[in-house]
Amino acid sequence: SSAASDVYKRQKYHRRTIMIKLNLLELLKERGMTQAEFADIIGIRPSTVCDICNNNCSFLKIENIDRICNKLNCKIEDLIIIVPSSERINNNESIKLI
Repeated sequence: SSAASDVYKRQKYHRRTIMIKLNLLELLKERGMTQAEFADIIGIRPSTVCDICNNNCSFLKIENIDRICNKLNCKIEDLIIIVPSSERINNNESIKLI
C-alpha cells in the first residue's frame, strides 16, 4: 500500500541521515566517575550503564535520561548528540533514529 511505502521511505531516510550518539562515557570521565559508581548512584543496572556508555542500546527510557541528567547536572543535549551520518566513524558508534 502507499501508506506502508511512505513509512518505509521515511525510515530509510532517517537511517541514512540522522544518528544519535550518547555522550555518557565522556560526561563520566569529566567528573572522574566510573560506570559502576554511577550505576550505583542512579539505581540503573551496571550493564545498562555500560551499554549506554558504549552506544550499544537501541532505546533509552525517558526515566533513565532524566536520572542521568539530574545526577550529572547536565542538559539532555549534553547527553544525547545528533550526528549526521556523513560524520559517523563506525557503524556501532551511534544509535539510529527510526
